[in-house]
Amino acid sequence: MAIPAWEFVPLIPTPLRSEPFFHNITRLPVAPAIAVQIWFDRKVIPTKDFVLVARSVVPVYQEQSSIYKDTQGDRISVTISPADAYLSYTDAVLTQLVIDELSQVEAGIQEAGILKSVVLRHE
Repeated sequence: MAIPAWEFVPLIPTPLRSEPFFHNITRLPVAPAIAVQIWFDRKVIPTKDFVLVARSVVPVYQEQSSIYKDTQGDRISVTISPADAYLSYTDAVLTQLVIDELSQVEAGIQEAGILKSVVLRHE
């Protein structure tokens, strides 16, 4: 299947849901994740590579301004996972959490202005 299991389960016809193969799919655990994208007014990250951060709420991030041609500065995409403890946080609190975490590994973030941010919850 080319879609997440939680989206596939409702598509399984009811008679097939009791079959072992399909029943096991309905029981797959889901690990919530939160994606936070932040557009900055300047360049703040020197690499386009994915960056892994040990012992952080923000274990992985990537600079993606090349995907968005109208961006003057950087667009950072961050994943918070596992995210169970953060699902109830507001978008503003999550964005600040990401900025605080990234500032520990990317010095230029504190001085940069935020043009826009988007938070996506995957539950």
